[in-house]
Parts: sequence; C-alpha cells; structure tokens
Amino acid sequence: MFASTPIGEKGKRRIWTKGRVVVLVLLLLLVGRIVQHWPQYRVEEEHRKLAIVQYSRLKISCLNVTDAPLFSKYIGAPRSQERFNALNALLRPLVTAKCLKVSDTHIAENPYTGINLTTLDNATIGTPSWDLLQGALFYLDHGYSMFMPDGETICADGWLSSSRGPGTCSHHGGYAHARGIPLSFFSAKIIPNPRYT
Repeated sequence: MFASTPIGEKGKRRIWTKGRVVVLVLLLLLVGRIVQHWPQYRVEEEHRKLAIVQYSRLKISCLNVTDAPLFSKYIGAPRSQERFNALNALLRPLVTAKCLKVSDTHIAENPYTGINLTTLDNATIGTPSWDLLQGALFYLDHGYSMFMPDGETICADGWLSSSRGPGTCSHHGGYAHARGIPLSFFSAKIIPNPRYT
C-alpha cells in the first residue's frame, strides 16, 4: 500500500499557482476567440438590421389581401359593365403590387405582378395568369342566374333563348353557368422575416 504523504505549504502553493495559470490560459483563449470573431459578428448583425429595415419598408408597400379580401364586394349585377369596371379597378393594383400582405405577420411574393390584363383570355392552365382569370370570372359571374327576369334563358355560348324547359339551349352548348373559382393567395411564396431567421 502507498502511504499518503501530507502536502506541505509549498506544495499547496504550487498546485494553486498551476490552477490559476490554467484558468488564466483558458480565459485568454476564450477572449482571443471572441476578439477574432467580433468583427464578423458585428458585420452579420449590421446586415441583419438592414434586412429588417428593408423588410419593414417592403411590408408597408405590399397590397393588403387580408382585411378586406379583393373579391368580397360584388358591385353591380353579374356580368354587367358596372361589375366589369369594378373588376378592372380591383385587378390593376393586384398586377402592379410588388408583394402581398397575406397576414398580419407575413408577406409574400406576388405571383400576379406584370400580368397583362388584356391577354388573360389566352392564359395557360396552371399558370398565375390562369388563376387570375378564374378569380376574375368568379367575381364577374358571382350571383349569376341563367334565367333572365324577362323570361329569356342564357346559353353557354352567350345566346339568349326565348324559351325555357327541356331542349332550351340544346344547340348552344346547354345552359350557361357561373364561371371561375375564387382567387386564393395560398400559392404565393412567403418572404421570410429576417427578424426571426
């Protein structure tokens, strides 16, 4: 067995001094790492602050599609000139907006920016132009009835038939019906908020 020998005062001082040296070296290494990465951290923090300011400015300029949905107010009779004019007034800001405010905390890229409203009828299925066309048709036809108050029936090709009942519009594609689907902004790509990234 080993006999333990008591450590004298000199030994205690040596251990204490070595411990202090180790702690001091570790502190110096830590400070060195902080000093080494501090400029990089400062630059990253400045970039983050700038990105937050730019995001805030962009958010202010976005078209708000949350409070009052774009197609919530149906002005005039379905397919009327008054309704068509109101539709144009709604669509113009949509195709010129840089971005869309889709909630209180999120903005999204605007997939409809730059779409030419005069060529919507040539839209390809599955494109933003097609989505916009479907939303426009839904708005234009909302509340639409194939039966006119004066007794005429509207056919699918636009023909006005003076009859009702079986066989009406049989040579004109059948009865007309409301077109389109409501416009939704769920496909718009969310722009990440730099405050939380």
